[in-house]
Amino acid sequence: MTLTSTITKTITKILKRYPFSVATCVAIWVLSLAPLGEIEVVQDAQLSDKWAHCIMYGGFVIVMWAEWTLRRRDHPQPDHPQPLPKGGEKGVEKGGEKGASTLTFLVFPIVMGGLLELLQAYATTYRSGEWMDLLANTIGVVAGNVLALPFALYARRKAR
Repeated sequence: MTLTSTITKTITKILKRYPFSVATCVAIWVLSLAPLGEIEVVQDAQLSDKWAHCIMYGGFVIVMWAEWTLRRRDHPQPDHPQPLPKGGEKGVEKGGEKGASTLTFLVFPIVMGGLLELLQAYATTYRSGEWMDLLANTIGVVAGNVLALPFALYARRKAR
């Protein structure tokens, strides 16, 4: 199997399994890189911009958790990750596949936010990357995980 066919197969699988997560991710990319046009700067705009970042990234993580949890409940598959390890190696259940990792729900959205801030700063002439935006993204990701994880764990226990 070639690298191209492997990548295509992986992308197709992700699109089929997690369409809302992918759509939310694409929406964040579009909103982050699209030109905004002329916006009148208001004193409180700085704070509302940070709230928008928190909500956008927190919502993204909640959508990821919800879709992952529902998919897992409705379509149990041996290659699907488990929410928490039950023993054995870290991130691996006994006799099972790798669990939902910190990479998926925490590191990926934060790295994506950092990449978008760098693209805004260095690849566009109409947007600017800001450290405070990255901090707001990170706060949103952490808050989204804090809000979504208990529901995912509850759904897992209920499914048993």
